[in-house]
Amino acid sequence: MKYGELNLGQIEAIVNKLGGMDGALRFLSGETAVKTEDFFHEADEFTVRIPALPRPTLKALQAKFSWVKSIERDTSPETAVTLRLGTILRPDEDRVNGTEYELRLVSVTGPLGYQQAEWLVAHQDAFPGLTALLGKVYIDFPGLVVVRAFGCRFFPYLFRVGGRWDLRWPRVEDGFDRRGRVALSGR
Repeated sequence: MKYGELNLGQIEAIVNKLGGMDGALRFLSGETAVKTEDFFHEADEFTVRIPALPRPTLKALQAKFSWVKSIERDTSPETAVTLRLGTILRPDEDRVNGTEYELRLVSVTGPLGYQQAEWLVAHQDAFPGLTALLGKVYIDFPGLVVVRAFGCRFFPYLFRVGGRWDLRWPRVEDGFDRRGRVALSGR
């Protein structure tokens, strides 16, 4: 799926969020604004200041990850940020599918991306708070979404490999679960 193209399930989910077909028509005509639930709940587990970093180019990503076909979107900040970690799950939920995850991410601002994830991996030894989370959580960086051949979409995340954090690429469609954290820029 290319950015901007939606499948029927995604369209139905958006229409439902707008209050059904009547609500969607009112929104499209400009009569009402969307009231989105703020799904981000800060975890207060760890924060760190990350310096200004440029977004990766397609060529740079392909040099490291030959499977990357294209960049679907990159909304990650290029300015210095304070990393915040949190969840998009409601207290009574254990997981959401990929479509719901993306819909909830619309309510958050400042999702971090590849350059921040890469920086954290390179500097992980300097942050005991980050090391303390190793093996307890994984950290998504959904500010960058890349596409592989056949349309599969991925974003960077940090995951425990041995006794260290490592950068990996889960499919967007895999969703989000209780062990997950979303990396956002601080306010």
